[in-house]
Amino acid sequence: MNGNIAFTGKISRESVESLIFNLKSEIGRQRVWIDSPGGTFEFFSILGPPLRRFGFTGVAKNIHSAAIALYLLSHKRYALPDATFFFHEVRAIIGNNAITVCDLEDALSFEQRELEGKSREVVEEMRRNLANAQSWLLSFLCEQSRVSRSVFLDLMRSEVTLSAREALNYGIVQKIVTEDEFHMI
Repeated sequence: MNGNIAFTGKISRESVESLIFNLKSEIGRQRVWIDSPGGTFEFFSILGPPLRRFGFTGVAKNIHSAAIALYLLSHKRYALPDATFFFHEVRAIIGNNAITVCDLEDALSFEQRELEGKSREVVEEMRRNLANAQSWLLSFLCEQSRVSRSVFLDLMRSEVTLSAREALNYGIVQKIVTEDEFHMI
């Protein structure tokens, strides 16, 4: 194989396990092309360290949501000139509602409407889990880039889409390359 692995689907435990399998199968340079709409990342504490040990090179096309965590696990981070990076808060999907840790008013309203029959402890546990997930993600993002926790939190709350150039300025991307340039690396 040529050392290129395409990751174009949603982030899930199964898709990341498949990526690990593909990385194990590759010999030599390992490059992962990431064009993902995001997904879930609750398993990154388990699968993140093995992914990081592969030392793969990531190249970004469109990276949304949890795919940013996958991209930041790469040792070298390149982006195509037209790449985008979409940020949003950590969300829990309950029924048809998306609840974020920062939308406490919405969470309180949701609690009153949807969770009236459930115990207060269940609601508090849901809030703790959301806060823990967002805290872990913010810490990870800050460790892997030059961005402060408060700036990342602002990006997430604002649901911002960054261009490749903006992501480079934030330290998320290490270098912007064309597809031809990337194949020469």
